[in-house]
Amino acid sequence: FATHNFKGHGGIVTLAKFHPDPSKLLLVTAAGDGETRLWSLLDKSCVATLGNHMSAVTSVAFTSDGYTMATGSRDKVVNFWELRRNTLLKTLPVYEEVEGIAILPVEAKPDDESSGSAGASARKKRRRAEEDAAGMLVVVGSKGEARGWRFEAKDHAVLAEMSRKGGRDDLLQCTLAVTQPPRDGAVVPFINLASGGGLLVAATAE
Repeated sequence: FATHNFKGHGGIVTLAKFHPDPSKLLLVTAAGDGETRLWSLLDKSCVATLGNHMSAVTSVAFTSDGYTMATGSRDKVVNFWELRRNTLLKTLPVYEEVEGIAILPVEAKPDDESSGSAGASARKKRRRAEEDAAGMLVVVGSKGEARGWRFEAKDHAVLAEMSRKGGRDDLLQCTLAVTQPPRDGAVVPFINLASGGGLLVAATAE
């Protein structure tokens, strides 16, 4: 039986995805009019409307801590959102229609697994980095290649302050780190991306 019935999008709903933290009881939906909405599964209300895209939103991804969300669209940009205040952190132009995105977590450094205070300090720094919006964004689009951008806060103190005040569209720095071209120059449309534990799986039209 149906437990929820959400209405409010002005266009065709293109995707629905649960927030990775089940305790938050949030559902994210996106539509062809460029709008992304967050819905509370607890009281069945619309928590936020994120409307910075100019075309259909095709994909959504979250950082491992669930505080940062990225949305990809056919308007050829990816937006980063801070979900504690539902504010825009960064608009990243990718210059192709986005078909899928995924976020890989911050890479563990070799001393993260070491024992003693050094290992504890490294683990604390990694958790801090994750909470301050950091990771690897993988984007696949109409060109048939996968590209990865490393993203992180330009300044941790400024990010925290602006997140409290309502956000700003230049709080993250993104650096192109890797490009995986299609095999033999063929364009291979991507169907979906899934990530977990540092592993990325891509399903294509082949």
